[in-house]
Amino acid sequence: MDAARPRQGLQNRTLWILVVGLTAVGLAGVLVDFLGLFVAAGHGFGGGCALAGMGFLLILLGLVLVLIFVGLVGSIASLGLALFWRGSLWGPALLIAGNLLSMAFYAWSPVYAGQVVWAGAVVVLASAPAVAVVLLLPALVSRGRIRVRLLEVVLLGLIGVPLVWLWVGGLTADVTAASTLPPQLEHSASATC
Repeated sequence: MDAARPRQGLQNRTLWILVVGLTAVGLAGVLVDFLGLFVAAGHGFGGGCALAGMGFLLILLGLVLVLIFVGLVGSIASLGLALFWRGSLWGPALLIAGNLLSMAFYAWSPVYAGQVVWAGAVVVLASAPAVAVVLLLPALVSRGRIRVRLLEVVLLGLIGVPLVWLWVGGLTADVTAASTLPPQLEHSASATC
């Protein structure tokens, strides 16, 4: 007897697997986006002679904050995935909220001038949670009472509009920076500390 768990068709399982993959790519993309900033910047975060290692401490603090953010969003998404698998009405709403938070992280631009390949990777990683949100919208509005669904759509819309606005602004800045020519590097023999 398997009456406790609602039966799902092949389409719902495929959707669930697709949403799991897209959400995971979005969360992994947050870490790649953050760590890739330092690779893309080159030696720009060394701190120089005057800061004496403060750059490293700031990077470490930023990494801790990003890991806390990923843990929080991952917890929301995991709970949403579990509830979505069991057929709960809360599953799609939590998954959409988690993916919207993941999208908001891409508001800052880790791409520098001329880094076309890196900008393409950031756009692909940033698009994964957006695709997951679009795939989950029919599941959000198709089940439950109409007043509850309408209230959820309005609340997620109020949360989502500013987050999507930040996401679009960040991706626009990435593409703009990648399409500009990199500055000419002047080779100067400066003194090192």
